[in-house]
Amino acid sequence: MPFAREKARLRKAMRVRRAAFVGGRDDAERIVANFIAVAETLGISRETVVAGYWPIGGEADVRPLLAKLSDMGATCVLPVIEGSAQALRFREWRPGDQLGDAPLGTRQPTADKPWGIPDVVLVPLLAFDARGYRLGQGGGYYDRTLTGLSAFSVGIAYSCQQVSEVPRDAHDRRLDWIVTEQALIEAKEE
Repeated sequence: MPFAREKARLRKAMRVRRAAFVGGRDDAERIVANFIAVAETLGISRETVVAGYWPIGGEADVRPLLAKLSDMGATCVLPVIEGSAQALRFREWRPGDQLGDAPLGTRQPTADKPWGIPDVVLVPLLAFDARGYRLGQGGGYYDRTLTGLSAFSVGIAYSCQQVSEVPRDAHDRRLDWIVTEQALIEAKEE
């Protein structure tokens, strides 16, 4: 796999960088405000299904954003991991819903929640560049998932996670937008 060593090196460095950044409630609120600024462009409405994630390992916390979107009438869904080589599927979630344990130390909706197909996918990441390429944990879940969906993809991160260029392979999917506590970036291929 081209770039495998470079990606591994960058993952390690970015975990250290992200761990050094102490994100707090103010940062989560700024991420919410920056996302809401582009919500109309993304077509967010009462009929929109937005896929979030349950943050692990220092990932930017999207739970306040999901609560705001739920209050606006959007349907929120969280990923369900069904296998290490499969795309993610999504079940409905509302703030306060019970969650079950999931692989990789995350949490997911229980099996009694209905499935949903997202119109917008909020994507966790370790690093991103201005062109919209991201470096994830290395499992390929989001690349596989985004390939099978026609949805806007929005990386959620802290500004300290931006790098000049993310090493990428042919299967790596580009994000449409990146939202941080400091900026709202529309990804553009140069």
